[in-house]
Amino acid sequence: MVVGGKQRKVLICCFGSRGDVQPFAALARGLQDSNYNVLGMTNINDGTSIFTSLGVSAEGVHFDMAEFLREDPDMKRALETGSALQFGLNMSKQFANRFPTEFKSQWKVANDFQPDVIISTTLIWFQASAIGQALRIPVLHADLGPFSFLPISKHTQTEMHEPKWLHKLSSFLMVTAMTMSLKDKNKDGEILLDTMREVLKDAIPKTEHLLGQSAGQHAR
Repeated sequence: MVVGGKQRKVLICCFGSRGDVQPFAALARGLQDSNYNVLGMTNINDGTSIFTSLGVSAEGVHFDMAEFLREDPDMKRALETGSALQFGLNMSKQFANRFPTEFKSQWKVANDFQPDVIISTTLIWFQASAIGQALRIPVLHADLGPFSFLPISKHTQTEMHEPKWLHKLSSFLMVTAMTMSLKDKNKDGEILLDTMREVLKDAIPKTEHLLGQSAGQHAR
């Protein structure tokens, strides 16, 4: 879409396995066909390849999810036993330890692209929201998996095949866990929200609350 002689830019942030990425790569292609300038920001290898296979540019800023699911012994065990709790704990640990490096890459890609709007899935909602705050642009939440906030129906299921009433509960717990993770420390003793503020220090004044929290509000 062209407004005022300028082609509108859309940054699509998605991360995960093929089922988490492919629908948003298709959305990106649809937007691109409608004359938007679209960039995918996703995981390396399998994520970027899904976008580029549809003719959409993409940057890999997250770890290789397919390799993590395939090679990490704890993740393999969680999948073999169908343990959603263990799956979530393993993901949170991986997320926290890789966060400082990955968030720097996410900010660089977004800042270089200068989108007009960000579309983000739940798994990277907080990073996308912080970037949107720094760029002063809207961030739209979108999801199709068990972490979405879609109404429960007879067609609603989760990947782990839990009872359907767990659909909403899993959404709530995932967002809660992500919020807590931002206040936790990674293996190097860094509080993730502090890392985020440091990366965005030139774009967000110290006096401005980041994601609704002041600089001293999350100190340990």
